[in-house]
Amino acid sequence: MNLFSGAPVSSAMRPMFWSAFSPLNYWKNYTRSMLHFNASKAVVNQRILVRKSIFQLNSFNAQTDCGYLKPIAYLDHFKKWEKTVAAGLSEEELADIQKSKEQIEHYQKIYDIFEYCTLLHDTLYGLETRISSNNPSIPFSIYRQSKSSSVASIQPEIEEVLQAYYSLIDDCKDCPEWRVKVEKELGSTVSYLFLTMDESSRDALV
Repeated sequence: MNLFSGAPVSSAMRPMFWSAFSPLNYWKNYTRSMLHFNASKAVVNQRILVRKSIFQLNSFNAQTDCGYLKPIAYLDHFKKWEKTVAAGLSEEELADIQKSKEQIEHYQKIYDIFEYCTLLHDTLYGLETRISSNNPSIPFSIYRQSKSSSVASIQPEIEEVLQAYYSLIDDCKDCPEWRVKVEKELGSTVSYLFLTMDESSRDALV
């Protein structure tokens, strides 16, 4: 019993308890802590990604249940509620939030490079399959009768892919390490694209 009011101590403490530990405050704290967690996860992910093949992002996400995408997705979620979550925080807490956001945004740039290279590689592989159907040394090609596999149809797509590849190389001019990685890992796929072409197809392109 509360000696002053005669009410139970728990009843007297309830307003104070709920003002500090309300469901809204719990959600705010959880949302902020998850931002910091995903920022640390982004730092780990980027250290792992840079050691992996630049065109296999889909496989990496499939193996980790989209683990490489989750920090980016959570940052988008956090930005929707940032004003509510950051209300009433100290300058130090706001600085921590900004630092975590910048870490994930930096990681997103690396992720976007891998995503773009993966899409470009998949496009190159599809072109290789269609080009191979014109090679008479490959029997029983199911694409042999497809008009979309003719050299005239494929040529514009090849030019677009090459333009995308060399534009990516130009974008990496200020980052020599990334340029070397793109040339070594994606450049081999570009080279193989032309190796799959028979002489008649190459002559037509020239």
